[in-house]
Amino acid sequence: MATNTAPSFTEHTAPSSGSTAGPYSISFSYIDEDEVDVTVDGVLKTKTTHYTFASATTIQFTSGNNPANSAAIKFQRDTDISAKKIDFQDGSVLTEADLDTQSDQILFGLQEFVDIVNNDTFKRDGSQTLTGSIVFEGSSDDANETTLSVTNPTADRTITFPDITGTVITSADSGTVNSTMI
Repeated sequence: MATNTAPSFTEHTAPSSGSTAGPYSISFSYIDEDEVDVTVDGVLKTKTTHYTFASATTIQFTSGNNPANSAAIKFQRDTDISAKKIDFQDGSVLTEADLDTQSDQILFGLQEFVDIVNNDTFKRDGSQTLTGSIVFEGSSDDANETTLSVTNPTADRTITFPDITGTVITSADSGTVNSTMI
């Protein structure tokens, strides 16, 4: 099976000293600047307000919006695949540029999908690590959720759920525990 050898993102770390404005390189192709998301420490930034494209392959942060020292910077392509970029018409002239744009839209969307599957989804073999929490919605989509989170571990830990049907009891649950559970 072929693998995606062209990632749809570039990651940088702002230097711990010196100028953090850039320019920072972009290692992937894109169709439109508006289809490149820029985040600093996970926070989405706005084009022209926080950064500009210094060239087709570099991004420069604007004055007063430099990333903090050692901040995680990510440029992520997010190709709009909700509609065709080019709508060919009967009798129209097929140009190489139009054909390339249409092909790139499909190719980039697929590369982005593969990056999501490889980097952002859990795998059955346990090779994917989750950082943060998991948020569950109940039987109806409302303002209440249950969050499963883990305190930052100081050593490797394993928690095993028994092979039995039942309810997990937490330290705040004083009314559920009975003598048959002990």
